[in-house]
Amino acid sequence: MKKILLIILALMPILLSAQETEVKERVPVRERDASYKPTWFPFELNKSISMGLSAVGWNMMEYGAIGVNATVFGVYLDYIYWPPQHANDLGVDLWEDSRVRGYHIGYQIPIYSDPRNPRGSVRIVPMIGKMYVDFGITDGSHYSFGDNGILYNHFRKTRSIGGLDWGAALVISKPIKNALWWDLNVTFTEHTAIAVGLGLEIAL
Repeated sequence: MKKILLIILALMPILLSAQETEVKERVPVRERDASYKPTWFPFELNKSISMGLSAVGWNMMEYGAIGVNATVFGVYLDYIYWPPQHANDLGVDLWEDSRVRGYHIGYQIPIYSDPRNPRGSVRIVPMIGKMYVDFGITDGSHYSFGDNGILYNHFRKTRSIGGLDWGAALVISKPIKNALWWDLNVTFTEHTAIAVGLGLEIAL
């Protein structure tokens, strides 16, 4: 999970700088003039739909997970999960194991926007939800097969850490073309060390 986060962090500046260069070439110089005043708290930006993926770190990156998120007309939802390490092992054994799970709901507050400028927009997403790390036993003798034919070993939870979770995400948007945008988000909450993600947004 540490490697996933490092790869995402390394790729973000490259992707966003490439998009900024492309947009600069399309926007007339007069529209990028410093005299043009940006818009503060442009809630019309919430007339959009976005979806993204995030790499989530917990407890100084000791545990990790993958999250999927969506923002629809400003309403933010996410779901975070990482299965037990031995969930798909073929051996008949008992393993001490763990899994990560959680979800959040929030609302996006646009802070700054300049649609004629490739700097894009900045938003804040306060959120609340729940996050857990479950500890337990994965039993290789108690298994089932999914519709895709993959074996799933039974995980028996013995204890959990976590609970009510709250925090906020910083979202920086960069235009790709017309009504399509990149969304880079960095999230900090009570139980997550950091979550970094990338998504696509379509203005409606």
